Amino acid sequence: MKTLNQIYLFILVLLIFSCQKAKFEKAFAISELIHYTSCEVIPCGETIAHENEDYFLQGTIYKVNIFENENRIILFETNEIESEKQTIEVIITKNQKNIFEKISRFIDKNESAKIYIRGKIKGKDFPVNGNCVKGVYLEIDHTLDIRF
Repeated sequence: MKTLNQIYLFILVLLIFSCQKAKFEKAFAISELIHYTSCEVIPCGETIAHENEDYFLQGTIYKVNIFENENRIILFETNEIESEKQTIEVIITKNQKNIFEKISRFIDKNESAKIYIRGKIKGKDFPVNGNCVKGVYLEIDHTLDIRF
């Protein structure tokens, strides 16, 4: 009976981790998030579409775009840091030390890495040259919110 319970527990653990991985495999590009939130057409001061929803995003992270002292990272849509592609800011709200340690394990080996993030969609007003532009960013708070 004890062995049978251990087998059930093992199967349950496998199912949990396989379900989490499946969600990350359906991650979207940064440009798709911009379109999904309609932030480019929403005036400053208003809420973006789908704010506070979980979103699964894929992008490229570069060592030079990790700002541990500010609890944030910048992701690029492509693996070309100089490209004109979209970027997005990811704010780490809790468990910062553990999240940055996990990132460091992958980034220290290379200058960049493909990353998958599950985070909450947030909108932000950005003053630009006397005007205001609506932007979007993600918030994460756990090491399970990132995969490489």
